[in-house]
Parts: sequence; structure tokens; C-alpha cells
Amino acid sequence: MRSHIFTYMSPECCACIWDEIEEDFSRSYRNLKQREQLFLSYCSENGISYEALEEEVGTYVPDVMGRWKRGTVVDSNTENAPLIPECMEMELGFDSGKYPAEIPEKEALTEFVMECHIQVYAKRWEDFNFEIVMLRNQEGSGTDIAALISCYDEMAFFEKGKPCRQADILPANATINDYFLQYIKDGYRIEYMSVSIHSAIWEELSYERPEYLKRNQKEIQMYMEFCRKQGVTKEGIEQILECNIPDFMEIWQSMEKKPAEKKGQQDRREKKR
Repeated sequence: MRSHIFTYMSPECCACIWDEIEEDFSRSYRNLKQREQLFLSYCSENGISYEALEEEVGTYVPDVMGRWKRGTVVDSNTENAPLIPECMEMELGFDSGKYPAEIPEKEALTEFVMECHIQVYAKRWEDFNFEIVMLRNQEGSGTDIAALISCYDEMAFFEKGKPCRQADILPANATINDYFLQYIKDGYRIEYMSVSIHSAIWEELSYERPEYLKRNQKEIQMYMEFCRKQGVTKEGIEQILECNIPDFMEIWQSMEKKPAEKKGQQDRREKKR
């Protein structure tokens, strides 16, 4: 625990976590658990105060630091507390794939992943997993980053520099590809996807209506190109997850052939004339 070090956090995310800690104080009047004391220690060591946060984010921030320093002790009941690793490696949460370290935006991605690590532990998401990581380069304003992170039956999109609140958690019946394709439509490129999320998206897309696939043709084509480059196949997914899924790659290729075949028939008819 003593060797665990936070090295970066945006003011917005820090203020959000202070709000959540304050809610815990008010709701149960309990002492802080070790994970929250660890976070507040980081704030104290880096001179982060509620006055500084209010100036940065422009909204009210509760003085949880003051409450903590006025005699709060470690809660010894850690039975339900997430086990915080002594060192948060960048690969933490990338269980079914390779952490995308070798990219030009490596520094920005590193800061974002560390920010996500802090947020998921503040949410008490112990067994979390990065499902999707996407980047968008904005001229003059750096790199935007978004990630879909899951913990058991909960999922939420995290965005760089923005706190992920309870309202950001996807509904239980949400169609993942609606959110995923919208990010691509907004200019994000895919950098990482877990095997389980490939399985979910292939399943969803395989049963979508042709009008839906046509409406999102450009975005789906970009996703399929990512799958081809990464060697993602029905057989590979099924082998890893020990499941059966529809072969959306084959479905998509057959859909691509139909317009080409139709155009070829039209060209032949015109030549005969």
C-alpha cells in the first residue's frame, strides 16, 4: 500500500471523487477506508485543496480533506473494499489483449489510463477491464481519448479530462454498437478492443436490420478493417471465449459483394447495347 503512487489526475476527476467521498461521509457517517485515505494522501502531498479545485472547475467542492484531517482513522473493516495493487501497471485492466503502448500519443494515453485507474477504484470497481480504447487527434487541442470499461455487469464510457459519474453508466439493455459506432462517426479511431467486446459487437451487428447496417456502412467498414488488421475472426473469438457467435465478417463481405455484382451486371448490359 505504501509503495502505491498516483502521478497524474485532472482537477475535474479529482473534484468528482471528492464529491463521492463526501457522499460516503454524509450517508453512513463512517470512517474512510484505506483506498480513500490513499487518494487523499496523494492530494495532500501534491497540495490539492478544495479552494484550488473550486478555482479550477468553477463549482462547489466539499472540504473532505479538512474532515479527514480532523481525526478520521482507517476503517479496519476492509472485507468489502477493493484490493488496490501496490503498483498500477499500465497493462492493468487489459486482460484479453496487448496494451497499445507503441503509438505516437503514448504520453497522453498513459495519463488517461492512470486517470481511469483512479476513477474505477473510487467507484469500487475492483475487477475491471478495458473493453475499447479510441483516440481522436484534434488540431490545436491535443488528443481526445475515450474508453469503454466494464466491471461485471456494469459498463461506462470514460473520456479524457471528464469525471465519469453514475449517470454515465450504460443501461442494462444498452446496445453497445450504437455508442461504439457513434464514437467512430465523431472521428475517433480504434486502438484497442477486448475479445469479449468483439464477440458482443459481432453478435449485435449480425442481427441488425439491413437498413441499420447501410446507415452505418462507413463506420462498420472502418471497424471491419480494424478486425482484418488485427486478425480477428469468428474462430479466434470462439476459441478464446469457448462460445458460438455469428460470423459477421462473412455477413459483411456478402453484403459488400452484392452492390459490386449489381454494378457488374449493369456494366455488362450497357456494353451489349
